[in-house]
Amino acid sequence: MEEKDGVGGGTDGIEEEDGIVLEASVHAFFHFGTRHPVAPSPPVRLPHTPVELLPSSSPTTFPSPFPFLPRPHRRWPPPPPLPTTHPPPSSGSWWRSHHSTITLWASNPDLYALIIYHFFQICPYLFLSNPILKVEVESKRKTSPVKFERGFGKQLKLAFIIDPCGWFFAPLERKREYDEEYTKQHLENKTQVESWRKAIVDASNISGWFIANRDQSKAVEEIVETISQKLHPTLVEDDNLIGMKVRMQDLMSKLQIGFGGKRMIGIWGVGGGGKTTLASSIYDDISRKFDGFCYLKNVREESSKTNGLENLQEKILCGILKQNQVGVGRVEEGRRMIRDRLQHKKVLIVLDDVNELEQLEELAGSRDWFGEGSRILITTRDEHILTGHKVDVIHNISLLNDDEAMKLFCKHAPQGYRRIKDYEQLSKDVVSYACGLPLALRVLGRFLCDKETNEWRSALARLKEIPETDILEKLKISFDGLTYLERELFLDIACFFRGVYKDERIMMKLDACGFHPVIGIKVLIQKALITISDGRFDMHDLMQEMGHYIVRGKHPKNPEKHSRVWKVEDVLKICAMDATTNLDKIEAINLLYLRSDESHVYHVVANMKKLRSISLEYYEALFETPLLIIMPENFPPRELCCLTLRFLNAKQLWEGYKYLPNLRMINLEHLRDLIKTPDFNGLPNLERLMVYDSPLLEEIHPSFGQSENLVCVEIRSCDNLQMLPPITRMKKLEALVLSGCSAVNNLSKIQQNMEKFVPQNMNYIGLWFSSECLRKLDLRWFKLADGVIGSGAIWELPNLQELNLIGNSFVRLNFSLLRVPQLQYLNISQCYNLVELSDLPSSIAVVIADGCRSLQTLGDISNCKCLWKVSLSEENNLGPHFGDMLLDSMLEGNAKHYFINITISDIDIWMGLPVVWVDWVKTYNMLLPHDWYNHFSGILMFVKSEAIYMEINISMKQGIDEDFQSQLSKESNERPDAHSRETCVGYVSFSSLRHTGCLDSTYNTILFSLCNEYLYGYGCRFRAVLVPKDDPMQTADSSEFWHAEEVYERRVFTIQHDANSSIEILWRPVCHL
Repeated sequence: MEEKDGVGGGTDGIEEEDGIVLEASVHAFFHFGTRHPVAPSPPVRLPHTPVELLPSSSPTTFPSPFPFLPRPHRRWPPPPPLPTTHPPPSSGSWWRSHHSTITLWASNPDLYALIIYHFFQICPYLFLSNPILKVEVESKRKTSPVKFERGFGKQLKLAFIIDPCGWFFAPLERKREYDEEYTKQHLENKTQVESWRKAIVDASNISGWFIANRDQSKAVEEIVETISQKLHPTLVEDDNLIGMKVRMQDLMSKLQIGFGGKRMIGIWGVGGGGKTTLASSIYDDISRKFDGFCYLKNVREESSKTNGLENLQEKILCGILKQNQVGVGRVEEGRRMIRDRLQHKKVLIVLDDVNELEQLEELAGSRDWFGEGSRILITTRDEHILTGHKVDVIHNISLLNDDEAMKLFCKHAPQGYRRIKDYEQLSKDVVSYACGLPLALRVLGRFLCDKETNEWRSALARLKEIPETDILEKLKISFDGLTYLERELFLDIACFFRGVYKDERIMMKLDACGFHPVIGIKVLIQKALITISDGRFDMHDLMQEMGHYIVRGKHPKNPEKHSRVWKVEDVLKICAMDATTNLDKIEAINLLYLRSDESHVYHVVANMKKLRSISLEYYEALFETPLLIIMPENFPPRELCCLTLRFLNAKQLWEGYKYLPNLRMINLEHLRDLIKTPDFNGLPNLERLMVYDSPLLEEIHPSFGQSENLVCVEIRSCDNLQMLPPITRMKKLEALVLSGCSAVNNLSKIQQNMEKFVPQNMNYIGLWFSSECLRKLDLRWFKLADGVIGSGAIWELPNLQELNLIGNSFVRLNFSLLRVPQLQYLNISQCYNLVELSDLPSSIAVVIADGCRSLQTLGDISNCKCLWKVSLSEENNLGPHFGDMLLDSMLEGNAKHYFINITISDIDIWMGLPVVWVDWVKTYNMLLPHDWYNHFSGILMFVKSEAIYMEINISMKQGIDEDFQSQLSKESNERPDAHSRETCVGYVSFSSLRHTGCLDSTYNTILFSLCNEYLYGYGCRFRAVLVPKDDPMQTADSSEFWHAEEVYERRVFTIQHDANSSIEILWRPVCHL
């Protein structure tokens, strides 16, 4: 202990064989002199301060000021005898002091309060004489003493009954009485009197708790909590838990300990990512703050046993109620017991490794089961379980960065006394292989810890082919929980599609294989098996290796026995096999970049009886002579679902009739020698036909018109195609695309019974079709003039949602002449003659009019309550004030509850606000006011830049990094430079973020970062402001019309939920839909 303000204090060390020792000293009022007195001095009364001294037996009858506390579990030492006379104080001793030490177990937080309780029992005269108490508490272990840091273990001052300031500001007459009495009794020792006088002043300056007019029980609770904090500091970094401190702080901000309420927090992420470690660390750190606590580990495994859920319910009850046994006969009875017995208790429960929603329903079915302030932590690999249980926050576990991963690996595989050559580089190779997965780093570190250099190299080489079994078995738990179709989908993505854009074509291919990818991909993401990164399929490296490991099975060196073949070396090995080789195991194969002398691969493929998907790709320049056909006559893959052919030089796919009952998709790309399509009579279930870049294609087989199950037909860049066959029987056709087929001179009538037809991009052809169910219409570069627009039955489109009129010749577009009441998306870019756009339907959400250089009038949009995106890039003639009027009108509508994006060239939208110059490499922050969550509706941002493309990261978080500095170049009210290209306005609504469930009222900072890649060499003017809820612009309610997928805002605003304890929003101001 250190001395402070002339007041000293200390404790004698006490140690026991086990447990934590709590040692406390209490000194009354003030003291001075030696630090450790040999024996405590008896209490002394101040002159003229009458105090009735109680007999020595009084502590047993003295009324406890803390009746709510339990009785001490040990026998307290008897209090010292109280003197009947006033002995003169001696120099160097404690004046008016009492010192006592007690020893307590630290396992129960309530025992901290017994320190105070004890001293009121043995020293009631201190209570009656209104002292200031100084309680000094230490915690020591015999084997490993606790080190007090950051002020731990310092004195704790308590002021009872009388304000200490009252001693210093006593009436003058009373001070004189004290001085006279001291002078009489200690005339011969003036130095002693002066020291007393100084001690009184010092004591008056000691701050603490003053509880004269307060509820003493509440004050003691505060005191107990303070002592507990000093004894058990929170979030102390454990040397064995690399990187855990920052992750605990992140999760603690979401737990909101001390804010009341009842919260359920889910910890979600990939297997082996540290979910259990994080949950257990938090549990150890905060469990003392609760009335009861229980940690259930391995819920998945334990619940699968006989009476598993009943046993887990018993563990919760026994752990929290501190009972040895609680009988739970049935699950229903356990639910009732938990609810009835714990609904008034503040509890902490951790449910580790949950894999079914039923487990949560039976163990923590509702927040109402528990008392105020309770916290339930759930770890799982399945996000769907958490959303289904409606937890308050889903915390996505973050893997280790490179530095943390290196520390963890080196801890388990230290170089030590061994001299491993290239230890640092070999360690980096292992860290790179593990990709931040703590499980992999620990397993590999323990495996390599006693190996030599050559063994390290050998192990790393082996890992590239055969991953460590202990790691894969842990990761495989998530895979085992999938349905059959979900497993097959995951394996296809792991083998063929990682790094591939998740576009419509890939989704069609997966759907053709019967995987139902829309829901299947969602499930895989929720189970942390895959991710979508920048629009591409992605996954952890070890997850992909697990998929490859499952496909190879027990035959890693025999690709002919694998269900999927994707590696070039495996394909070459199969091509070298005899044509009679049994290849019945292969279901999908990618044959890419093969040489011309390997054309016999088609005959090998003919032996793949279970083949459902084949992708063949060559480079045209490798072939001298075009192949007549691709598929040989003996090619009977009746299970084939998807056929993809690219860069081939064949003239046709096969000769004559071929029955492929399961073929649902044909995708032909860059078959420049193709002259005709196959016979469609043998393809009864064909749904999608796509032909790209076949300039010699002359004929679509007549049977094409008889394909009743066709849903989508896309024919692009087929310059020699002149005619389509009759398509009157295509009752399910939804989309017909004819792009770059300039020779087509007729389109057969599409009758009324084609209920789902959606024509798109029909260039240079006559037009006549039914329109009752039309949802999308693409007429770009059709040279439509004013006389065509609005005339005829073609414009009676009651269900039209998307209209693309790029590059047409009309001058005026008046939607009062077009009956399109459901229109949401309109693109009229590059309509160079367009002067007026008026009477937009009230349903409109997106208007793109880039390059409309003659545009002068947009018309009244006050009735367009759902309009959220307007793009008017490049020059126009709309006038200088159009931008502000447009923004005002949009903010008055329903879009204020979602997002707004405006892009306009040569027009300023500043609304009278000063702007800030931001360098292209800079980032800056906005501090949120304390009342932002309830008093502001969103963030309004203004950007003016000459960059063609921009990306701005918006991050809402709690606090900023310690080393972060706002890096603004300068503030300026000057007009932006004349050569600045465009003005962009973005609005992010807090309502939309609340709807996603990822907005946290504890956020107090917004960071804006302008992406360096796109702004290199450019500058921009930037301004961000908060829009208050009481702003007169904010008047309308949210509309039921809004659906994120339908109005495309996710391409402009991308939200990442709860990324590192923040909301991350990527804004692309000039992103064209």
